[in-house]
Amino acid sequence: MKKILLLAVVAGFVFNSCKKDDDDDKSLIVGTWKIEKYFYKYSNGTTETELPTECDSKTLVTFKEDGTLINDQFSSGGNGTCVSDYETGTYSYNESSKVLSINLGNNTDQFKVVTLNNSQLAFQDDNTDYDGDGLKDVYIAYLKR
Repeated sequence: MKKILLLAVVAGFVFNSCKKDDDDDKSLIVGTWKIEKYFYKYSNGTTETELPTECDSKTLVTFKEDGTLINDQFSSGGNGTCVSDYETGTYSYNESSKVLSINLGNNTDQFKVVTLNNSQLAFQDDNTDYDGDGLKDVYIAYLKR
């Protein structure tokens, strides 16, 4: 689940205007990002903020200028070790809809970019049931440089 969410994190360019501004906004996503936190708003109105574990905090998401994405995600190996799941894929951003599309393997996920600046990228998924109650919830992944 975090893998899909992180990929969602892998998103975005907000704010539009003239062509030069759009190019500046697009270049903000290029670079390497780390997980800052995850935020959930469940359909029942409750919220939860989840901070990355020691292993999660080693995860790096890199957006390259050519549209290539590298997701080096770490998780607990069960015996106290951190295990890397290194994947490459592609990403694209639709400026008018502020939608970040991430393609890893055979999955393409779309996220709404809610924050993008020099130090923070936040993207949102509101099409998944994270708490298993049959209703869609909101998930926002916050990344930092």
